[in-house]
Amino acid sequence: MTRWRILIGLGRIAEAERDAGQARLRYRQALATARAYGDRPAVAASAEALAAVAAFDAAGR
Repeated sequence: MTRWRILIGLGRIAEAERDAGQARLRYRQALATARAYGDRPAVAASAEALAAVAAFDAAGR
């Protein structure tokens, strides 16, 4: 399993625990890792997860 997938998994756990700050941090780390390796599908998945936490945070959950 690649590092970015692990980071997204940790972000999802943080979201489930209603910790938007920690989720955002993990998703940003996943995005940076994916960019560093030039993995375009991973960049897309990381950006999507980051957008989801922004919506989650905006909804006040």
